[in-house]
Amino acid sequence: MRGTDARTVELFSYVDLEKRVPAKHPLRLVRGVVNDVLAALDSDFAKAYDGPPTDPKVFEEQQKKLQEELQHRADEARKKLESQQGTPTSSAAPPPGGK
Repeated sequence: MRGTDARTVELFSYVDLEKRVPAKHPLRLVRGVVNDVLAALDSDFAKAYDGPPTDPKVFEEQQKKLQEELQHRADEARKKLESQQGTPTSSAAPPPGGK
């Protein structure tokens, strides 16, 4: 799931990273250990991101329920706001040109 350890050195620097870090620098050891651990965890990462298979019908039903719940909440919020401000009517606006 991690993908390859490809580097785009030329995109950010004109100096190769292998030349910047000395051969006996501790970061080289750390990098090797981290790469080994992440490679071992690769299948666990794949499971975490892929998740269980989903039935399209069940997914559609869940989306429909969620949409209905959100619409219900929006309607309640609109009604609450209207009741706090007073129910707007079409005759509330003054006629054009009238004083």
